[in-house]
This record gives sequence, C-alpha cells and structure tokens, in this order.
Amino acid sequence: MTKLRKELRGINANTAKKFNPLSNTILENHKISILEFLDFSLNLIHFQSLNQTSRLNKNSLNTSKYWLEKLFIVLKDYQTNIKLKSKIWIDETFYKVKLKDTKCKGNKKLRDISKDKLCIAVGVDKFDNKIFIYEGKSKPSIDRTFKTYSPHIVEESILIHDCELTHKKLVDVFKLKEEYFKSTYLKTISNDKSNPLNKINQEICLLKNFLSNHSGFEREKIQD
Repeated sequence: MTKLRKELRGINANTAKKFNPLSNTILENHKISILEFLDFSLNLIHFQSLNQTSRLNKNSLNTSKYWLEKLFIVLKDYQTNIKLKSKIWIDETFYKVKLKDTKCKGNKKLRDISKDKLCIAVGVDKFDNKIFIYEGKSKPSIDRTFKTYSPHIVEESILIHDCELTHKKLVDVFKLKEEYFKSTYLKTISNDKSNPLNKINQEICLLKNFLSNHSGFEREKIQD
C-alpha cells in the first residue's frame, strides 16, 4: 500500500498543471504583455489598419495578422445569443468585393446591387444590443433576410425600417409593430438627428469605416 501511494504521488507530480489568470485564454503561453495586446486591440477599434498598428506596436505585419486571427476565434460566436427587443432598427448595407474580383460587362463595371456587392444585415435596439451579419452577395431576398434576422428578434417588438419589402416576413411571423419610412421622405431630411433611422445609420457608418480601414481582408472572412 505504501509503495502504491508513492507511485500515485509520482504520477500526480508529473501530470500536475499550473494555472494562472491567463490560462485557457488567447494570451496563454504568450511572451507579450497584456497591455501590448490591449493596445493592438484598441488600435483596431480606432480604425487603424494592420500596417499602422504594426508600426505603432513595433511588431511585424505577420504578428499583427496572427493576433487578429486569434481575436476572430474569440469573437466567432459572440453574436449567437444576442436578442433585439422592444424597439428595433434594421437595415442592410453593401460592401465591395476586391478590385481583382470585380466583374465587368465589356469594359464597364456592373452597376446597381450586383454580385460584386456583399450584403450585410445590421440591427440595433433601444438598449444598444447590436448585430452585424453577412447575408451573402447581391440584393437580399425575403427568405434570406428572414433567416438572417429571425434568431435575434423578440416577438411583438417595434420594428423601425426603410419600407424594405424583404422585411415583411419578419413583421408577420414575429407579430411586430411597424414604423417604416420611404426613401423619398428620408431624402427630404437634412438633419441627421431628425432622421428616424439615424440610430441604424450610425451603426452602418461605423461598420463601413472599420471595413474601409481594413480593406485588404479576404472577403470570405467578412463575418469575422
């Protein structure tokens, strides 16, 4: 029995693990300081490109790309359980594909909402819960829009939107009350603060600024 206890103690000593506040986080086993990683993250949020961030942090571009990939992993499922409720604003915005992937007809680029545009669904509620979800290429359909928003909508809320027909199924299925505004009316409003869609417009503006400052990203990673 004594011999068995000694053997077990030996096994426990060999398999023992040390834990600290960084265990099982993206900073585990990293030599960099937490402050350095925070600076990197803040630079991204403040619309700085990876090249600018690398220069400021005195890191190689490959290091910044590696850190960005780790951030993507951490945030991958962040939006899954977000619910928009009470008073909700939604709209869709579009972002271009890379120039090399732009399709042309003859020598001219395709106009309007073509397959060269990436559709992103944006939603925000009165409590500032937000979602940004890639819908796919080109103009959205009723079913695609419903599939995108439906996991994040609470029934019997108030939906404020731009009279987009693809939102109709959401209104019907979730018994939403509507406040909709046609584009012809919205164009007559000169003051942003008076615009009933100003709250969603601000979110779209921030999103586009962020994407434009990181325009070199691979488009298949746009959801990240």
